[in-house]
Amino acid sequence: MACHSPKATVVVRDAGQAAPSEERIAADVATLVGFETRNTCSTTIAGARDFVRKRFDSEGLTTALDSFDTPCTPPSARESVVGVLRGRDPKRLVMLGAHYDSRSTERNDPVMPAPGANDSGSQTALLLEVSRLLAGQTFEASIAFVAFAGEEQGLLGSKSVASHLATLFPGATLEAMLNCDIVGGDVDANDAATLRQFRLYAPGAPRETRADVPDGTTDSTSPARGLQRYVAATTAALGSSMTMIPKLREDRPGRGGDHTSFIELGLPAVRFIEANETLSHQHSSEDTLAHMTPAYTARMTQVVAAALTSLARAPVAPTNLVVTKSGAGKVTVAWKSGADHAVLWLRAASSQDPSQRVVVTGDHAEVTAPPAPFFVTVSAADTAGHESLAAWPEWRCDDKACAQPVTAADVLRKL
Repeated sequence: MACHSPKATVVVRDAGQAAPSEERIAADVATLVGFETRNTCSTTIAGARDFVRKRFDSEGLTTALDSFDTPCTPPSARESVVGVLRGRDPKRLVMLGAHYDSRSTERNDPVMPAPGANDSGSQTALLLEVSRLLAGQTFEASIAFVAFAGEEQGLLGSKSVASHLATLFPGATLEAMLNCDIVGGDVDANDAATLRQFRLYAPGAPRETRADVPDGTTDSTSPARGLQRYVAATTAALGSSMTMIPKLREDRPGRGGDHTSFIELGLPAVRFIEANETLSHQHSSEDTLAHMTPAYTARMTQVVAAALTSLARAPVAPTNLVVTKSGAGKVTVAWKSGADHAVLWLRAASSQDPSQRVVVTGDHAEVTAPPAPFFVTVSAADTAGHESLAAWPEWRCDDKACAQPVTAADVLRKL
């Protein structure tokens, strides 16, 4: 084992991408609004479905439809649209998701106007723009771009895709899921400062889901929280264009999104959403392009593309993490990884941010323990600096011992 400075230069790479097109985003939102409603129970949603699939096809993605039953009257089947950019390793997969259906004040009304510019035109346009930016590039992991239907009827499309992972992506393991929902930069709710911010929701373990449950604390760990820190790193690498506001719960109180369908499988999944939202614009005829800021969605596109690119280029995360106290204020960390380097992450239990990042070679290391309770994990990095998600579960150490503070069952349990 060789141990380097905590300030060593292995970082999450590939944060930059070609600039997203604000004009193209606005045009895509306008096209989606033009269907008048994309309610899952409407007939016009088929046109939106075909629009998304045609765009995926034009980028050279391998496309498919995932069908599910709806509670509409009469009952009908609807489809989520899947586009896959094949990676070098067919066993690895990362996903970007966004729902494309809209709704009015009546959840299942098939004809009431539901333009859905921000919810869900903005996230669908972002999805399409990221697929355009990444098309033709080569990644280690495959990337799935998924436009879900049925979100407004209870996450139906994402639940179906989550249940069909093995058939939609045979032989592949989903490593992370990024969900975008309401990323249009509402002009009535945001100012110049908040149009440079976004919220990222990630639950702890157990999951903070009910409206009467407060936000979680940093003294918790989960696959989603690890992904949240990863997005923080890739966002920081972009410079000062956008700032992430970490939200330590699954979603806004009493609300939900398609990332939940993957969290319920124990997978790392998070939700991107604008800093502030105007509830009266949602699920109504007021959700129009006039209330959006396409430049904000373009900035969000760059943030999401940076995280997705880094995940897809990185090595596989280490496994078999074990942390033990080794006396004299030291801890020994051991793991398994086939990557060139590893990066030890230490963070105080009172903080979501790492206090130390130590670059090492080999499969074990000894580091000085901070004085207060802290978490330890490790990520894998290649010679180019592409860095993986950190191993989960993190270990928590105090003045007595180090232990895994939660189990896989805790990750599934709701509060």
